Amino acid sequence: MPHADDAPISRDPNDVQNLEHHMVALATERETTLTEIRKRYVLNSTASVEGFLFEHHVLPELLLEAEGPLRGAFGADTIFSLRAPIDEFGDQTLYAVAIWPGVARMLGTHSNDSTIHGGWHKRAGHPDI
Repeated sequence: MPHADDAPISRDPNDVQNLEHHMVALATERETTLTEIRKRYVLNSTASVEGFLFEHHVLPELLLEAEGPLRGAFGADTIFSLRAPIDEFGDQTLYAVAIWPGVARMLGTHSNDSTIHGGWHKRAGHPDI
């Protein structure tokens, strides 16, 4: 029984153009989804998180769908930070960290940490922390 991978490669220019069009549409859709994620989540180490999301195609949509339940569970003012560290074995895990604005205020009054005072919270839509 022939396998789909055994099919000959098409040399038809229309097929190539259709594939190129599909690839452009897919890249545009992916960038639109990432833009929405950036609006709703703070990306800690942007390249690491975006690379992880690129490798795991279903996660961006799940993150967008999860925002409502997360805000329902943690509160509307909660900031969600995405992190994708690589451990000592080379494995990477995506974390969504919930940051409550009251905690950020308390830390901000006792710290000179530029990430607290420097505006990471503004990127998450919380300018008054």
